[in-house]
Amino acid sequence: GERVIVLSHLPLLPAAASARTVCWDGDEVMKILHEDGCGCVVAVIAGHLHRGGYALDSEGVHHVTLESPLTHKECYGYVDVHPDRLELVGCGDLTSHVMSLPKLHAVPSTATPASLL
Repeated sequence: GERVIVLSHLPLLPAAASARTVCWDGDEVMKILHEDGCGCVVAVIAGHLHRGGYALDSEGVHHVTLESPLTHKECYGYVDVHPDRLELVGCGDLTSHVMSLPKLHAVPSTATPASLL
């Protein structure tokens, strides 16, 4: 029942940022997170696009692009973790988000540590 939050400077999903600001191999990274992550990855929190953004992908993973303190005078926050959701509490210009946790996928009984990487 473990959950994972991915932190990255670059966003992975264009809908949460822009096509020009995402990781160049974001599609490959997303495939790994979706297929090999067994539903454990619940959110990707990134920066890079100073205006910020948010999108929910097809697998229920939340993608948050944080607003930048370089372009927003007061911009910070913290994440409260609950059994059923994450709450990004924005302070100043940082946008707050409540993100429900997607259901975990079952790990196949034949899975080995190497096959889960």
